[in-house]
Amino acid sequence: MIEWVRQRRSEGVPLSGPLLMQQAEIFHRSMNLTTVASYTTGRLTKFKKRHGIRQLKIYGDRASTDAEAADFVNEFVSLVEAEKLSPEQIYNADETGFFWRYMPRTTSATADEKDPTGVKDSKERITILGCGNAARSHKTKLFVIGKSAKPRASKSVKVFPVIYWSNKRAWMTQHLMNEWFENYFVPEACRYLSGNGFPADAKIVLILDNCTAHLSPEILVKDKVSVLFFPPNCTSLIQPMDMGILQALKCRYKSEFLKEMLGFLNGGEHFKTF
Repeated sequence: MIEWVRQRRSEGVPLSGPLLMQQAEIFHRSMNLTTVASYTTGRLTKFKKRHGIRQLKIYGDRASTDAEAADFVNEFVSLVEAEKLSPEQIYNADETGFFWRYMPRTTSATADEKDPTGVKDSKERITILGCGNAARSHKTKLFVIGKSAKPRASKSVKVFPVIYWSNKRAWMTQHLMNEWFENYFVPEACRYLSGNGFPADAKIVLILDNCTAHLSPEILVKDKVSVLFFPPNCTSLIQPMDMGILQALKCRYKSEFLKEMLGFLNGGEHFKTF
């Protein structure tokens, strides 16, 4: 059976769990085996574990995507060598949506407790833009977009740890992208380089994906700062912020969020999740 799996995958045939069980039954009948066998998901799970079979997502037109990504990488390397750019001068930024009050969907419970029903998921969503340089020596302030112009939670905060803007959908727009680029990213990146011994005319390169909310490279330009766009459909392969950086940010926030929840519960207070 495992040899059949290897052969079919070498031909690029997609194999699902039910298809594997059906083929196992075909082998059983063709070999005239007299033993009784039940081809269930349990037996399938054991077969996969025994032979290290895992599930992979199928992407359309992956070959052309790989080629475009490789071309961009080669062009980028040539640019770095021609301009003599250091990792401190190369930045990447990307946005991610975040349901900041989302609670776990599973729970530990006692034996006599029934499955909980009527639980509502919080729909309070924000957009976070993270940005840092390739040397990992400079992380700019997070750019957060929410729905409320004046969040109640920030009334008592004197020094805001992030840059906060708002719109009705809590989405990135071309206006907000230009605001962040001109008034926050460029000054902050220039201050960092000048404070670390770089000459005043040191170039800065910001790499973005080709999201429609991002303005064209011709518009997103400021003095010695230039912008490059990743090719379409390649960001999942070569976007640095998508390589676990933004995910680590979310995980760290969720950890702190659950600690705060425990603080409320242990203090006898009601913790409202929605």
